[in-house]
Amino acid sequence: AVVEELGKRLDDLLALLGERPFFFADEPSRADLALYGMLQAGLSGPTPEVNQLVAERPGLAPYIERVRGATSG
Repeated sequence: AVVEELGKRLDDLLALLGERPFFFADEPSRADLALYGMLQAGLSGPTPEVNQLVAERPGLAPYIERVRGATSG
């Protein structure tokens, strides 16, 4: 049930993001950094379901890469 709910919240976040590169501006905000941190922890942590949730949402991987690229100077 927790994984299903997380998937729904990721869908909500993608809907809010829409076609924008980041949530509130043309560069990452605190919201982007918080989501990126949560996703990175999930993708590299002990919850393999997060990898599946990201794979099922095609817009999420490019978003993760945009945040990574904008913050890894």
